Amino acid sequence: MGNVSRSLCGVNTTYVYSTDLFSQGAKAQQKRERNAAKAGATAKSQTKSNQAAMNIVCQTCKQAFMLTTRAPALEEHAQSRHSKTLAECFPTYVK
Repeated sequence: MGNVSRSLCGVNTTYVYSTDLFSQGAKAQQKRERNAAKAGATAKSQTKSNQAAMNIVCQTCKQAFMLTTRAPALEEHAQSRHSKTLAECFPTYVK
C-alpha cells in the first residue's frame, strides 16, 4: 500500500492505493472457474434440438418452421410472401 498526497485548490487530499486492486479481476475469474468446476454442469445450447424440430417446410421458398408453429402464422407467411393459400405452401400440414 502507498499514500499519495496532493493539494488541489488549497485543499490537501490523501489518496490510498493498493497494488492488489489490479489483481481483483484475475481473482474473480479464478473464483468463477472454481465454482464452475464444483458445479460440474454447464449451460447447454438448444440449437441442435431446435434444428431437429424444424420439420414444417414451405414448398415454395423452402423456409423451415418449427413443429410448434400454428396455422395462423403459416397462413400469414403463405399470403404475405407468396400470395398463396396455406394448402398450396404447406400441403403436408394438418391442423
